[in-house]
Amino acid sequence: MKPERTPLSRRHLLLALTGSATLVACGGGGSESPAATAAEAAPDTGPTARILGVGTGGTGRYSYVEAAFAAVQPLTVGSVTVDTTGATIVDGAGQPVPQHELELGMRARVSGGPIAAGHLHATSIEVDAQLIGPAHWLDANRLVVLGQTVLLTSGTVRAATAQDASVRVWGELDPERGLVVATRIDTQTAAGPMLRGVVSAIAPTQQTVSVGTLVLHVAGPLPADVAIGARIRAQLGAQLAANDWECPQLRPDATRPPEGADTELAGRVADLSMLADGPRFSLDGVPVDASQARITNPSALASGAHAEVKGRMRNGVLVARTLELEAPEPIELSGRVTRLDPITQTLTVNGRSVRWNASTVFGGRPAASLRVGREVEIRALPDASGSVLLARRIDVR
Repeated sequence: MKPERTPLSRRHLLLALTGSATLVACGGGGSESPAATAAEAAPDTGPTARILGVGTGGTGRYSYVEAAFAAVQPLTVGSVTVDTTGATIVDGAGQPVPQHELELGMRARVSGGPIAAGHLHATSIEVDAQLIGPAHWLDANRLVVLGQTVLLTSGTVRAATAQDASVRVWGELDPERGLVVATRIDTQTAAGPMLRGVVSAIAPTQQTVSVGTLVLHVAGPLPADVAIGARIRAQLGAQLAANDWECPQLRPDATRPPEGADTELAGRVADLSMLADGPRFSLDGVPVDASQARITNPSALASGAHAEVKGRMRNGVLVARTLELEAPEPIELSGRVTRLDPITQTLTVNGRSVRWNASTVFGGRPAASLRVGREVEIRALPDASGSVLLARRIDVR
């Protein structure tokens, strides 16, 4: 049976063809050092290890992947076809998931043995949404779920509409742009509200943890390894106020590929630095060294860019063999100007700092008409540092 295809699956099927050819040319024919061989023989199997399986063409005894389902018949994660015979399939809470409930665009963590001819025999598969909860739709392509902004793109598998009050969102967390880029959205099932995100603040005496504007009132002591900047998974209870929720269950949710594993990760570029010998960045919190990588579309490398990395874990760093890039999607903001600095040509809307320059197009009114309190609509991209948005267009009301 041919796999069902969407813009997402067609793209990954192309990657499957090109990626396998690339790795035959450059991947893994050389001998490994004794230290590397020892590392492969003893993967990290601790409670926070995520052995996700796929590194097409590597020489490791096990593999690790985190990506969206590009097809479900046969099951394809990223660019690799997965044999699920004997594999356990669970959700993020550890509950069994029947294979027939797997859908296009859901993101999975897969563990298994080595890749052979683009196929992987999985031992375990974890499928987990990024957000589950009430939806506040801003327009047909943007919504807010549990205080987190969600962006729908042409590649998003859409099984929910703006008429749906509660949704499940699978997607790529983009911490520097403060949003989730959805790979799939559908209607909420019986599962209670849940989010996975990055801790922005902690108040130990109040036993609260913040993820963006959302404040979680945690039941029991805070986990020792939950700190600012950590990735967590929080199961929510009752809503206490607009942005306050009870949180009966909270645990770390870091992606930690085991040492020596052939690894494939798909996500959003963060912590980007351009060094003399090549780029370094992080993907889902995993440090990536792309200095020796074969890079496709290098001009797209920026904070928030979609990246697919194939390589091997060395001393806690994913050393990339190949890096596929897609430019970040523009961010749209609308609201009142709360700060304005005409000298630096910077304004603030909805807490986000936006800069304009000579290439910015102004609609409605000229730049000179900008005032604190004036309504604007902005279309912007992050600058090279990722800390400031550079406006491509500002409509002044």
